[in-house]
Amino acid sequence: MKNLILFISTLFLKVKSSEFNRNVAKVFSGTLLAQIIAIGISPILTRIYTPEDFSNLALYLSVVSILTVIATLKYDKAIILPKDDKSALALVVLSTFFTLLVGAIFFLLYFFSEDYIIRVFKVEGIETWLIFVPITILARALYTILNTWFNRKKEYIVLSKNRVFTSSTNGGLKILFQIVGKLGAFGLVLSEAISQAASLCLFGYKFFKENDLAIKQLTKRDIINSAKKYKSFPIYSLPADFLSIFSRELPILMFSGYFGAGVVGFYMLTKRTLDVPFTLLSTSFLEVFKQQATEDYHKFGNCKAIFISTLKKLVLISIVPFLGLYFIAPPLFSFVFGEEWLIAGEYAQILIVMYFFKFTCSPLSYVFYVTDYLKFDLVLNILIIVVIYSALYFSYILFDNAKASIICFSLSYSFIYVITLLVSYRLSLGNNINQR
Repeated sequence: MKNLILFISTLFLKVKSSEFNRNVAKVFSGTLLAQIIAIGISPILTRIYTPEDFSNLALYLSVVSILTVIATLKYDKAIILPKDDKSALALVVLSTFFTLLVGAIFFLLYFFSEDYIIRVFKVEGIETWLIFVPITILARALYTILNTWFNRKKEYIVLSKNRVFTSSTNGGLKILFQIVGKLGAFGLVLSEAISQAASLCLFGYKFFKENDLAIKQLTKRDIINSAKKYKSFPIYSLPADFLSIFSRELPILMFSGYFGAGVVGFYMLTKRTLDVPFTLLSTSFLEVFKQQATEDYHKFGNCKAIFISTLKKLVLISIVPFLGLYFIAPPLFSFVFGEEWLIAGEYAQILIVMYFFKFTCSPLSYVFYVTDYLKFDLVLNILIIVVIYSALYFSYILFDNAKASIICFSLSYSFIYVITLLVSYRLSLGNNINQR
C-alpha cells in the first residue's frame, strides 16, 4: 500500500522539490484512496439502506461528534506545538488520561441517565444503540491523539494507510451487515464503531512500539508542567470546539424535530458526499499546514508566507470542481444514488457555496492554535452558534420549508467562514500577538 500511495501522490500532484508539496501529496494520496472507496460504496449503500436508516446514523454520529470534543479536554491539539518530543509525549499521556476518565464518566451516564440523555439530545429511535456512543467516543478521541502525534512526526504515509484501512473496513462492514444480517440502521452504527476501534489498534501498535521506553521515562512533573503550559486549550479551545461541532451538527438535530427523518436522511447523504472533496484536499493541506505553520512561527515569529501560499493553492484547486458540482449536482445524485435521492442533489446545490468557503478557510484557521489566540476563537464560535441557530429557527418560523432553512444555513456559515479567514490572516502576520 505504501508504494501505491507514493505512486498516486506523484501522479496526481506532480510532486517537485518542495517539501510542503511532497507532504501534501502523501496525505492527499491516502485520503484519495479512502474517499474513492467511500464514494464507490455509497451507491450500494443508498440502494440497500433507506433515508430513514441514514437519518438514524446521522443522529448517532451527531451525538458522538458533539461529545467526543470533551474527551481530551483539547490537549490533543497542543501535541504538535512543543519544540521537543518529550513535552509532546507528555501531552499524549495527558490527553489519553482525560479521554479514559471522560469515557468512564460517559459509561456511567449511560447506565444511570439514559432517559435524560434521550430527551436532551432528541435521539428517540436510536436509544437502544446508545451503549455504542461511549465506545465510539473513546475510539475516536484516542485515534485523534495518535493521529496528531504522527502528524507531528511527519509520518504522512502512516496517516494515509490508516485512513484507507478505516474507509475500507467501515464500508465493507456496512454492506456485509445489511446483506447478511438485515440489520438496517443498526448495521450502519455498528460499522462505525468497529472500524474506528480497528483503526485505533493499528495506530496504537505502531505508537507504543516506537515510544514505549520514552513514555516510561516521563515523570508526573513532566505531565503536570505540560498541563499548566497549555492550560489555555481546556479553558478556551474546549468550549470553542464544542460550540463549533455543535453548530455543524445543529441542522441534523433541528431538522429532525422540524421536518422529520426523511429530510435528515437526504441532508446526511448530501453532507457525506460533499465532505468527499473537502476531506480529500482540505485535510491533506491542513495536516501539513499545521506542522509547517508551527515551525515557521517558532522560527520567524509569523507564518504569513505559508498562509498565503496555502490559501492560493486552496482557491485554485477548489474553483473548478465546486463550480462544476453546482450545475450537475441534482442529476448526478439521481444517477449515482438512485432517483429517490434527487432531493439530496438539490440540497447539495444549495450547500456548495458554504463548502467552497469551508474548503478554503477551515485549514487556515489552525493559526488560532499556533498563535495561542484561543480567546477570540471562543468568541467567534459563540457568534457562530448564535447565528446558525437563529438562521435555522427563524427560517423555519417564516417559511416552514427545508430548502429555505438550508439556504439560510449555507449563507450564514459562508459569512462566518469569511470572517474566520480574515482574522486568521491577521494572526499569521505575528504582529502584536502574544506568543507562547
